[in-house]
Amino acid sequence: MISLMFIVMFALIFIGIPVYLSIVGSGVIFLITTGIKPLLLVSQKMTMGLDSFPLLAIPLFVLVGEIMDGGGISKRMINWADSLMGWVPGGLGVVTIVSCAIFAALTGSGPATVAAIGSIIIPSLTDAGYDKTTSAGMVAAGGALGPIIPPSIPMIIYGVTMGVSIPKMFIAGIL
Repeated sequence: MISLMFIVMFALIFIGIPVYLSIVGSGVIFLITTGIKPLLLVSQKMTMGLDSFPLLAIPLFVLVGEIMDGGGISKRMINWADSLMGWVPGGLGVVTIVSCAIFAALTGSGPATVAAIGSIIIPSLTDAGYDKTTSAGMVAAGGALGPIIPPSIPMIIYGVTMGVSIPKMFIAGIL
């Protein structure tokens, strides 16, 4: 039965249906084939799963990241970090990590940090003589700070899923 679900899911993905709808479709087909009658249960569980106040932080973090990137705050943050740390040997590399840490702390997302900061700083790093792999590695390492620095999306998801206090997790992340 499980193999049928995966076959249906991959078939739906292959014909161009979005992944989230393919997963829902394969789940519904599983419920139909196993004889579970109340398909109303699917819609109820989907809406009840969205009724979580802490999970509201995730789309809001993404929105903040988009607003910051569109408003040019990312560039200003890089300039500020450059004014603080640019004098250090290897200063542009340090600026990259500091900028990523600040952006990750504000948005809570590692991938958003890599996208926003990387699009600005990688050309600067390559112009300064860093090769592309080193530049990409520095931005990726800086983006990896996103899940560690509170508030972070993985901490929120873990806290909601496991029933752990999210503020206590943030305090633990700071310590």
